[in-house]
Amino acid sequence: ETGVFDVVIDAVGREVPEALFAALRRGGRLITLQEPPSEELAEKYGVTALFFIVTAERDRLARLADMIDNGKLKVGVATTFPLAEGRAAYESGTLRRPHPGKTVLVVRP
Repeated sequence: ETGVFDVVIDAVGREVPEALFAALRRGGRLITLQEPPSEELAEKYGVTALFFIVTAERDRLARLADMIDNGKLKVGVATTFPLAEGRAAYESGTLRRPHPGKTVLVVRP
């Protein structure tokens, strides 16, 4: 039996369960954020499994903030939401927007 999903993203954690591989259609993609996925299970289920690493580095983020403050880097913002409306912000990604850009959660007033 083949899975029903084209893409599965595992942001939870350690030891990617075999059920995530099985949930994918043949040719689907599994993306893990915590640890590299099993190449053996990927081959068994006929899927592509990728490890996506995201690390926040304070110095680089500070440099980007300076560039934004100095007008050297422009970021297109489509809409903003207060942090308390995080769900609405997430769901807004499925709506058509009048102009492209990022959705931003405002942490501080």
